[in-house]
Amino acid sequence: MALIKPTVEQCVIYNRTSSDEQRQEGYSIEYQESSNRAYAVGKGFIVNKVYNCSESAKEPGRKVFNEMLGHVKKNKNIKHIIFKKTDRSCRNEVDAANIIHLALKTDLNFHFVEDGMVLNKDSKPFEFTIFNMNCSMASMYPRNLSIDVKNGYKQKAAEGHYPQKAVYGYKGEKVGKKSYLKIDETKAPLIKRAFNLYATGLYSYKTLAKKLREEGFVKSPTQPVLKSTVEHILNNPIYMGDFIFKGEYYENAKHEAIVSRELFRQVQNIINKNNKPKQYKHNFLFTGLIKCEHCGCAYVGEHKIKKFKNGTQKEYIYYRCTGNKGGKCAKTKKYTNENKIEAEFIDILKRLVIPDEYCTKVREAIRFELENAHASNMERIAQIEKETKTLRERLKKLLIMRAQDEIDALTYKEQRQEWQERLQELAEINEELSKNSDDILNTSEIMLELTQNLAGWYIEQNTDKKREIINIVCSNLSCNEQNTHYELRSVFKCVLDFNKNKNGRTDRI
Repeated sequence: MALIKPTVEQCVIYNRTSSDEQRQEGYSIEYQESSNRAYAVGKGFIVNKVYNCSESAKEPGRKVFNEMLGHVKKNKNIKHIIFKKTDRSCRNEVDAANIIHLALKTDLNFHFVEDGMVLNKDSKPFEFTIFNMNCSMASMYPRNLSIDVKNGYKQKAAEGHYPQKAVYGYKGEKVGKKSYLKIDETKAPLIKRAFNLYATGLYSYKTLAKKLREEGFVKSPTQPVLKSTVEHILNNPIYMGDFIFKGEYYENAKHEAIVSRELFRQVQNIINKNNKPKQYKHNFLFTGLIKCEHCGCAYVGEHKIKKFKNGTQKEYIYYRCTGNKGGKCAKTKKYTNENKIEAEFIDILKRLVIPDEYCTKVREAIRFELENAHASNMERIAQIEKETKTLRERLKKLLIMRAQDEIDALTYKEQRQEWQERLQELAEINEELSKNSDDILNTSEIMLELTQNLAGWYIEQNTDKKREIINIVCSNLSCNEQNTHYELRSVFKCVLDFNKNKNGRTDRI
């Protein structure tokens, strides 16, 4: 142990706790300060300043801890920093390394009263080793505590109780050490009114929020009812007696519902109906697909009818920029014929043909890959069957252990669920690996045949199918009145680039 000369020197005291640690370990701020002051007096130190804080030490960057170190560095007369024990100073590797660095490179002495240890530049290597070991043990506490808390939340959810902070409309009611949801009679009326009004089908999120505000409803004295408030309320199943926690849906929870299941589902049906894609009056081929190159606005289609002297007439479809962002587009309103736009797309499809000689090579490559994949799959399937058999045997043993009270109900439930989930995962992998290679080969053959006459196949389709094909082939379409630019998806761009290089073409789309 390094020796310290008995001289009157200044020190600071650092006391830290958190609610969980204080409850479980008994190291209150008052107890630490009293103990550390007595230690300072015994050493003949003058206490320059006391730092008391309630903050977690599992992460670096602590405000009070860094403030304390800053104060010590500025005041050269302070030579000592006193902690009750190692885990009061830190529970993370970064702060531990910082303490070791300061002990080795400065004149500071770090006292850990309960550990009977002082670290400074004269300390022996084994003392720093012990400090590191104490820090490692201390850093395990918050990690284990975090696991315990998460497991506690999960268990509470499995028992049918919402494990997190009460949502609007409910309040937490303490029963022993646990808190459970109870309807907040002062806030529940807003929930009921929101569901009942929206169920009429006469409101959107925005207009319903306005209506509730007009009726005097507020989320809190400082928070009005907003669109986001309404959206969150109407889509949260907790109000009908279910809840979602960590991505899992828990039905028939034990808290009291604020609205009926019928009303909640009625509201959901209306929401889903309102969220359907926008229906257009005319089924134009390129509606919603093309944007203006100049301003980024959408192109819209319009019917134009040309009458001839002989009394006949012909219908044309033209597209123009909406000009919603103003500028030149709003004033000029230049039109582009649909036939011209579609002809350019068909020309692209004609250039996506894979030559016969390369189709043969593709077929051979697919067969080769399938043969290799089949051998690899058989090996993997054998491994899956072996693991599946092992898990089923474990489940049988687990059931016997539970029947004989060798394990408790919670352990049995958690372990059984884990193994059953793994069995389901293995079954899905096995099904995927067992797919018939012939089916894959036949599908590939059909796709290759389609590429031989993709343009002809496209022309035969109806408007909806054509639009679907355009979306499959292209990711973005833009127009500048003279030309339409098609940005192909990567797989089709590869085919086009291959054909360009083969034919020596350098034209751009």
